[in-house]
Amino acid sequence: MSLALRRLAAFLLSATAGAFCSVSLIVLSWGEPVTGETLSFYGVALFWGTLLSLPYVIVGLALFGLPVTWWLHRHARKLWFGVFAAGWGAVAGSATYNWFNRGRSGEDELGWLAGIEHLGAVYGVTTGLAWWLIYRRLLTVPPNVH
Repeated sequence: MSLALRRLAAFLLSATAGAFCSVSLIVLSWGEPVTGETLSFYGVALFWGTLLSLPYVIVGLALFGLPVTWWLHRHARKLWFGVFAAGWGAVAGSATYNWFNRGRSGEDELGWLAGIEHLGAVYGVTTGLAWWLIYRRLLTVPPNVH
């Protein structure tokens, strides 16, 4: 597989993992006891929440994550870069969330759902960490391994 295809796969996998982890944290923050009914509801909420948030996560990762990765790619294997990715992800997630959500109506329309004031930061941190871990792995695997 070419390096470009591997990078695209890493990008899409990171965005999906970040969205899924964020929705998981949001669902867990509801604090409802897990029963048979709530378990099936949580599964549906995880699926649809991930699917619906994925386009926004992709835009945030493309606008904020890829340029910084290109700029600092030689440091991607270092542990401090993971901390940086989480912090930058929080800023990028908040900016993307505000741009999409508050830009339409001027108010926070989705924050009440999770009871989290900075919902975009949750998405940004998880996506930033996922991107760092997956991209770091991409750099360590030789391109001709099948």
